[in-house]
Amino acid sequence: MMTQKEFARIIDASGVSFPQSATSFKGGDPVFPSPMCLASGMGAAMAMVGSGIDDIWAARSGRRQEINVDLNHAALFMSSMWLLKVDGEVATTMDELDDLPVEGLFKCRDGKWISISCVFPPLTNGTLEVLGCEPDRDSAAAAIAEWESFELEDALTERDLSGVVLRNEKEWLNHPQGHAASSLPVVELEQIGDAPPSPLPEGTRPLSGLRVLDLTRVLAGPTVSRTLAEFGADVLHIGAPHLADLKSSQADTGHGKRRAHINIDKPEDKRLLRELMRDADIFSQSFRTGHLAQRGFSPEQVAAASPGVIYVSENCYGHKGPWIHKRGYDSNVRAASGVLLLHEQPGAPADPERLHFAMHDYATGCWGAYGVLAALKKRAEVGGSWHVKVSLNQTARWFLSLGTPYDQSASQTQASLWEMFNDYSEFSESSYGQLQRLKPVLQMSETAPVWQGPTLKPGESKPEWLQA
Repeated sequence: MMTQKEFARIIDASGVSFPQSATSFKGGDPVFPSPMCLASGMGAAMAMVGSGIDDIWAARSGRRQEINVDLNHAALFMSSMWLLKVDGEVATTMDELDDLPVEGLFKCRDGKWISISCVFPPLTNGTLEVLGCEPDRDSAAAAIAEWESFELEDALTERDLSGVVLRNEKEWLNHPQGHAASSLPVVELEQIGDAPPSPLPEGTRPLSGLRVLDLTRVLAGPTVSRTLAEFGADVLHIGAPHLADLKSSQADTGHGKRRAHINIDKPEDKRLLRELMRDADIFSQSFRTGHLAQRGFSPEQVAAASPGVIYVSENCYGHKGPWIHKRGYDSNVRAASGVLLLHEQPGAPADPERLHFAMHDYATGCWGAYGVLAALKKRAEVGGSWHVKVSLNQTARWFLSLGTPYDQSASQTQASLWEMFNDYSEFSESSYGQLQRLKPVLQMSETAPVWQGPTLKPGESKPEWLQA
């Protein structure tokens, strides 16, 4: 069980202020086979979301509430996508990712390893072009073995692809990007425009009446808005048929949202997005830095069109340094930051039964939601438009700063993890079929989190706000 002293240490390492809310914890590390403080770190991030909700509820009602976090449940949250079942089958089987030619770790000519993530066809095709090889894993491995590791990293970065050399923590901190982000808090909050104070709208739930425009994909960004939906926000997710994504991640992060299609490269769709943006309280996006600015949706452009907006930016490597534009995913950050080497050695046989977890994706989503809640409080008190910045790299740096005190062999077995999932799960209807999903983790005495409505597939909703 995490003590209040340990909770304070973990929050101090994050760079955010310690909460006023009364929070208690049960359970604890190690849940997964890891020496890191995964359950306590994830639980602390969730407790900060709870504290932000508690602050908003206290402003609405004048009452504080009790917050309880089960750290075992919080740890499973990091495997939410891989635990999710659709009609009794594991949801990741919908993705058909068994024969990816360039996905994972590969050994280079200099003996170093490189992490490449190519779960989407455009990334696979681009990487194969750089390598000049046939579209199968053996050909890709042979081609990569002819490259010097850092030269291949540079070549893939130049082509807007995901490769990153496997490093330990010290090597990453000596890298310009690792060094640039090392002193940043896990959440950055910056005022980007003027606006009068904006009190929270009336409503029966903490975030009732708040509109969230969600332009994110995969896991971290969609987790921000899914968390806000748990507490009553009207979340409208915007995707497009041509944008690649994973069906399992869409099913996992789609709870409580409406899902519409808009292609912002079409003039009429761009006008529609601008109309939606003007009435949004929160504009959340996970495009690479500068991508939306080219289309007229930078933080400053959105704030000018919608004074008082809270703009959320989530990326891989951070918002400062030479890699702010670099593409990457949870697996790439694990490799770059030193986290992967704390869990496995490259080239070792993989355990096909081992439950995957995306610690950076899901924790970054929680920290992004916390940043939104902190910005809502500031907007109500002093006004302004606000920019919330989070990244997988900043989250990795925070996790690593908590230390590695645990024996991996003392973790839960794979069978016990699935038994725990059954204890912490619920059944719900969706457009995919019947879901067995993790329940919301936070336990709050007055404002229990809940997702309203069935989980929808992309494009099933109209691109419009619910009537107030």
